[in-house]
Amino acid sequence: MIRALTVLLLPVVLIAAELLVYAPEATSSLVVQRAFMADPAMAGQTILVMPRWRSFEEALAEHPRAWALVAAPILSESGWIPVLQGQRLGSPTFRYRIIAIDHAVGLEPRGTLGLVQECGRERIDDFVAAGFPGCTLPGRHRSVAKASDLLQLLGLEMVSGVMVTPTLATTAMASFPGRVRVLAESRRMRLPVLVVREPADCAPAMSLAALGSAALTSINLDALVPFTGDPQPWVSGD
Repeated sequence: MIRALTVLLLPVVLIAAELLVYAPEATSSLVVQRAFMADPAMAGQTILVMPRWRSFEEALAEHPRAWALVAAPILSESGWIPVLQGQRLGSPTFRYRIIAIDHAVGLEPRGTLGLVQECGRERIDDFVAAGFPGCTLPGRHRSVAKASDLLQLLGLEMVSGVMVTPTLATTAMASFPGRVRVLAESRRMRLPVLVVREPADCAPAMSLAALGSAALTSINLDALVPFTGDPQPWVSGD
């Protein structure tokens, strides 16, 4: 009888999982959390949503077996297995833009570039250089806790420029009509990816490909599809 009971409980243990979502552009982490928890694809799982990189890193340390839906630069770290790739408008990639206000006519090494932290501080230089090869960029970086903080830096002209996603660039242009200049555009970079640490988690994690539009829209994605191609590099060749 005991052996039979163990067999019946085993599938429940296998599908239970923790999902960590890094969502720096979310207007509210609570809205994201509610959208995910209301989705049938999240049955049997728990979710933690972090808009700040430091909180995300701390959560990873506290939940070593958790799955993570996070910016693609995490693929440069060892130990992660990509399972699903985020898509927007049918594409798995996007381009960052470096924008500034009014008088800025270019970027120069003595300046400062504002950006959202998408990886550990020790890898920020490599992250920026990979996205903008051959481009003259400010030699200093000022990382912010969440994406909305970049608009404050931009408005106060506290930096030479800020590196933003297309979504945030659109927001900036609406906030400062007629004043925003695009100074540079990156190579194509992968949108967020769903990664796991254990090979045994790959098949169960595929269930999140069934996430509905409400959950995906809350993190500015349209779909999660099976990850294909070489995870290195996380930028394309163009």
